[in-house]
Amino acid sequence: MIHGHVNYFAVLTAAIVSMAIGFVWYSRPVFGTLWWRIIGYDKLTRAEIEKMQKEIRPYFAVIFTASFMSAAVLARFIAWLGMGTLGGGLSVAFWAWLGFVFPLTLGNALFGGKDRSLIWPMFLVQAVHELFALLAAGAILGAWQ
Repeated sequence: MIHGHVNYFAVLTAAIVSMAIGFVWYSRPVFGTLWWRIIGYDKLTRAEIEKMQKEIRPYFAVIFTASFMSAAVLARFIAWLGMGTLGGGLSVAFWAWLGFVFPLTLGNALFGGKDRSLIWPMFLVQAVHELFALLAAGAILGAWQ
C-alpha cells in the first residue's frame, strides 16, 4: 500500500481557493456574461434570474464538497509521487488537468448539445478555469505538504 502524508488544512484551503477562483471566473466582469450566453441564461427575465439564484444556493455546498474531494485526491497524488514542493504540486496539478480534466471538458463541449458556434468558447472558459483552479490547489498542496 502506498502511504503519504496529507495536510487536511491545506486541502480545506485549496478547496476554498478553488471555489473563490470559480466565483471570480464566472462573475460578470470576467467570463460571466459570456458564460450566461453560452448556457442560454442571457434570455432570462430579472424575475427568472432571481428565482434561479435562490434555487441554486444549496448546490454550492455540493460543489464545495466536490472541490474538497478533488483537493484531497490531488493531495494524495502529490504525496504518493513525493512531489511535496510548490513546483511539484504545480506539476502534478497540470498533468492531472491535461490527462483527466482536459479530455472530459472537451468531450462535454463537443457533445453537450449546445449551439455549435459556442463549442470552443464553452470549452475554453471551462477548461482554462479548471486549469487555474487545479494549479492553485496544486501550488497550495505541494507547498504545504
